Amino acid sequence: MAITRCENSHDCIAIDLNTQHDFCHPEGICPVINARTVYPLLQRVVSWLRTYDIPVVSSIDSRRPHEIHEQGRTRYSVDGSSGQEKVDFTLMPLHQLIEIDNTLTVQPNLLHQYQQLIFRKRTDDLLCNAKADRFLTQIKTDRVYIFGNTLERSVKVLALGLLARHKKVSIVTDACGVWNENEAQWAIRQFVTKGGDLTTVDELTAIIPTQKYRRNGKSILRNGDNKRNGTHVHSPDKGLPVSISHDESAKFESEVARHAPGHQSDTGDSRASSNQL
Repeated sequence: MAITRCENSHDCIAIDLNTQHDFCHPEGICPVINARTVYPLLQRVVSWLRTYDIPVVSSIDSRRPHEIHEQGRTRYSVDGSSGQEKVDFTLMPLHQLIEIDNTLTVQPNLLHQYQQLIFRKRTDDLLCNAKADRFLTQIKTDRVYIFGNTLERSVKVLALGLLARHKKVSIVTDACGVWNENEAQWAIRQFVTKGGDLTTVDELTAIIPTQKYRRNGKSILRNGDNKRNGTHVHSPDKGLPVSISHDESAKFESEVARHAPGHQSDTGDSRASSNQL
């Protein structure tokens, strides 16, 4: 039997955090330490999103020019700077920037008009943007996939916040930049312990959604049809139970280790260090 979905319901959405020049490029002001290895993986994820027209919510880290870094260094992602701009391939053809203002109004069906919505983020927590918080809290989706920068800060905070809002969340671990591998590993452990799921770029891009999600730039609705058919597209849950046996604990440790930063292919050839922020 086909699944009838309401107008602003989605099989899955992706959340792309801070894929900006200052973080993604080794020559940026504050690059992640795995910039060279994560860049092609980000390209694969974005290509998959484009192929299947998956709705995307993005953030751009946005710092005011007069702000002073807490350690006296050059502030990253300053409004209007080239380093604040998103990496070109992460921008979808149909995208809309949602500016911060004194209102909370965000149309719930905007992802039926645009494939990508971009919210400004003044702190590590995207949900501190009231518009983003309201939009992500109200959106109906079977699964949220999160990737971007950085795993131990913005990715972790958002993932935990969405779990608290009863969303099913998966972090695409190898498509996340990190500044500090130890802190990133602890972030993964905390997320899994709270019931979140981990996935990889290979696992994500192997998913073939049952129906493409077409847009015409004005409305997703075609021929008066406001129904979508689909199935769950996420992988089996890998969350940690409240109480686990010895064997289950060993399996949990193995899963966390497999997704930990620095496992196998991660390198540290960038200029960033763990105390840059």
